[in-house]
Amino acid sequence: MRYILKLLALVLLFSQGTMLAAQDTDNGAIVSWIEGKLSGPNRIIKLRDIEGALSSNAVIGTISISDTEGEWLRIDDAQINWKRSALLTGSLQVESLSAAVIEISRAPLPDQSLPTPEAGGFALPDLPLDISITEISTPRIILGQDLMGLAAELSATASLQMDTTGLALKLDAIRLDDAGGQVALAVEYSRDNSVFNI
Repeated sequence: MRYILKLLALVLLFSQGTMLAAQDTDNGAIVSWIEGKLSGPNRIIKLRDIEGALSSNAVIGTISISDTEGEWLRIDDAQINWKRSALLTGSLQVESLSAAVIEISRAPLPDQSLPTPEAGGFALPDLPLDISITEISTPRIILGQDLMGLAAELSATASLQMDTTGLALKLDAIRLDDAGGQVALAVEYSRDNSVFNI
């Protein structure tokens, strides 16, 4: 779930960055602004080769997330197809969000700036926009052995809705390596009663 929320943060801040880019021709400044907003004391996010930031079809060549031990997440050829006019109504509407490859080599180091799990239960962040992503897809996800104790490769498709009422996520994943297998998951979370339905 933490990775999903980080993805949402990236999409949301990228959309804000494109709005700023409409008033600023210095593309490097926009990228630095987005990277600064997403990065933290033990989290360094880098964006490379952004194309079409002012259009409804944008491409980010590489997204990487590192901590003090180095890079742990890399996304190649990320593409977003979104409805820019929906921002005026207070929502982020994404038709498709895809990546050629997502590689997670290990779990990130704990973020010391965040409360420990004992300090409170799970809660969705309060975002300034409602979020709707019709399709999230990648043909190849590489999970390192250090992440789960067993290396794996899979493909996945998903959809996500997140607003003032809660969150709804659907996920379908297929294992591509010798182990094989398939999983289908539907998750709903209500802000009112803080209950997950799976």
